[in-house]
Amino acid sequence: MKKSVLINNKVEVSTSDEKIFYYTVLDKVELDLETAKKMVEAGLNIGGHVPSCANLVDIRQMLYMKAETRDFLAKAANTNLVASAIVMNSKLQTGLVNFFTRFSKPKTPTKVFTDLDAAENWLYEQLKIAE
Repeated sequence: MKKSVLINNKVEVSTSDEKIFYYTVLDKVELDLETAKKMVEAGLNIGGHVPSCANLVDIRQMLYMKAETRDFLAKAANTNLVASAIVMNSKLQTGLVNFFTRFSKPKTPTKVFTDLDAAENWLYEQLKIAE
């Protein structure tokens, strides 16, 4: 059964198997710190009880994210989070996100993709390794 929550009309947080949690930024929005905090809270409410999970963050439609928001999200990982995948539109965006993750230093393995299926496959591999 799919569980879904809409955060500030900016992000949909959802899961169908309680293994991968999808954070989909909606059409052309700025991801702010308040929304980021509510995203983390929603993820914990939906799946905080599972022994291990992964996040797939689809920011293909996002316009902008401030450094304080990025830094908060990098450090806000819950204890059962195994890995995070970020899905972008282009190789240029991917390079920029890889550059910024060096400074924000996420708590869990984080990889950037331009293909949603490849991101899901990588997350399922990470979950299998963590078992």
